[in-house]
Amino acid sequence: MESSDGSNENTQPIQLPLQSADPFSITPLKISLSRKSPKSPISPKSPRSPRSSKSPMSPESPRVQGKHKGSPLKNDRRSHSPRDGRPKKAADELRELAMPNYSYYFVKKLVSMAMDRPDNEKEMAAVLLSALYSDIIEPQQLYKGFRKLLESADDLIVDTPDTVDVLSLFVARAVVDDILPPSFLTKQMAYLPKDSKGFEVLKKAEKGYLGTPHHAEVIERRWASKNKSVENVKDKINNLLEEYITSGDRAEAFRCMKDLKVPFFHHEIVKRVLVMAIEKLQTEDLLFDLLKEVYEEGLINASQVSKGFERMIDSIEDLTLDVPNARGKLQHLIAKAASEGWLCASSLKSLSVGPKSQSLDESVARAFKAKAHSIIQEYF
Repeated sequence: MESSDGSNENTQPIQLPLQSADPFSITPLKISLSRKSPKSPISPKSPRSPRSSKSPMSPESPRVQGKHKGSPLKNDRRSHSPRDGRPKKAADELRELAMPNYSYYFVKKLVSMAMDRPDNEKEMAAVLLSALYSDIIEPQQLYKGFRKLLESADDLIVDTPDTVDVLSLFVARAVVDDILPPSFLTKQMAYLPKDSKGFEVLKKAEKGYLGTPHHAEVIERRWASKNKSVENVKDKINNLLEEYITSGDRAEAFRCMKDLKVPFFHHEIVKRVLVMAIEKLQTEDLLFDLLKEVYEEGLINASQVSKGFERMIDSIEDLTLDVPNARGKLQHLIAKAASEGWLCASSLKSLSVGPKSQSLDESVARAFKAKAHSIIQEYF
């Protein structure tokens, strides 16, 4: 493992969009979202991936949430809820490094350091990933971080004997939190040697966790305390949108959104609207009118709108399996939202272009690794 430079700076936290006024008062949140306390998965995704989620086209390309979904838990354990400011502080410091091309190392280091720590710190790591997903750590970088973890599983097991179980749970949690796409597992299994520990990790995540009944609830509560889960919030979002489609009662939909009290998980509402609009074309105008109004009223901010579209882009490949022309429909919806003035389409990733690789100077990379190590130590 890379060594730290011992730095332990205390940067003054800046208010992040992913941590709006009313932090999650729920537990294991997967969200692609964001999470500020032992989490809950968040997960891109969708992305979420979603999301949990998110369905990237390849480990290197989008899938969620993601994460994002992390869910701040309020418990009496030694946990970091969104209120204690630690996830935000970590996000601020990582952003200040201004090296997004190397964020995969932060993902790898965070998970590997959490693996042999107590369950509440594993939960904290899962929550932080969901909180950072998309806003701070690009989906491709998160996929790469998990890929690196799988590739190094044979080495990790030397110091952490239960690597297969713990890492498989981190992978499953990321899928549930919508920050890794389900397709990530099959694509990586095709790439890894069948006798490798990384392959074993993926098989266990697939069969031992994601393939079991009520897997989302089981996975998100494995390291967390009992509270509302992300799945619970997602169900409420789905229900309020279904009721809105049936009744057309915009005021009631507004009230239900406010009652959720999860402002930094509003990207899930955006993503769910997009999924419904793609699957049921006749609902497009009704749902988009709602999104436009909640945006104009300030209930959902621009950052959450963009993150919801990003998660949908990440998961478009998986949705295409059920809706063959999903990609074209999403392009139409992006253009429509942009023309109506409530989405900045130029800030979104391309629906077709893959990630670009960029090389970093070794000395700069070493500095990033040392600082990342310091940020993680401080977070725990």
